[in-house]
Amino acid sequence: LKPNGVFFIGKNGTPGILETGAFAAAAPDVRIATQSGPMLVIDGQVHPRFEPNGTSRLIRNGVGIRDANTVVLAITIEPVSLGSFARLFKD
Repeated sequence: LKPNGVFFIGKNGTPGILETGAFAAAAPDVRIATQSGPMLVIDGQVHPRFEPNGTSRLIRNGVGIRDANTVVLAITIEPVSLGSFARLFKD
């Protein structure tokens, strides 16, 4: 599901997440970056195509940014839906 996102650490050490197209257009000066998708939370809202408790349940992992100094990494122990996993990052 699109949009996909790019998580990156800028040369100055600041983390960021941008939609893949926006990242390509901005071409930020980064130390490291990884692309994945779909974005779980977009502008503070759960991805609109995710069902709250959909039937696709898998072990999932993701990355988010709480603030300029805090990166949040999460991996599930049990299979979960994308909607449930996205709410973890939103809330």
